[in-house]
Amino acid sequence: MARKRMIDPQFWCDEKMIVLSHSARLLFIGLWNFCDDQGIHKNSDLKLKAEIFPADDLTKDDVKKLKDELIKMDLIVAFKEEVSGDEILVVKNWKKYQKINRPIPSKYKISEDSMSRHGLISGNRIEQNIKEYNKTKQNMGFSEKIQKGEIINV
Repeated sequence: MARKRMIDPQFWCDEKMIVLSHSARLLFIGLWNFCDDQGIHKNSDLKLKAEIFPADDLTKDDVKKLKDELIKMDLIVAFKEEVSGDEILVVKNWKKYQKINRPIPSKYKISEDSMSRHGLISGNRIEQNIKEYNKTKQNMGFSEKIQKGEIINV
């Protein structure tokens, strides 16, 4: 089912968007409308053509080229879903740009392991530094509690 989605005004000036072709940008925005609430869509060029370019003079091969342009720019990732074996597309950074009030769970099951192999879950360096800092902070608090005798059985 198509959904209303938000487009951040910074989208238009993003360096990746600037170098994309006009039609690839339109495919990317249109993909948001037809993705589920987790940013996942079936990887079908014919379905994308029917949903996003129904009255345009584009073939399914044209849609594949546009989709490949998005993959090359690291905006979407294509891979096989683990349970059903379906070919799917996942919009990277989906939750950063789309705030879903009452998300409906996806029918596709994707583990963090399968996603990290494709670079979806692994955060950028800043996110990794924050996680490392928080772990260190938690560990320091734990060590201090041991030293103070607050934690006896470890």
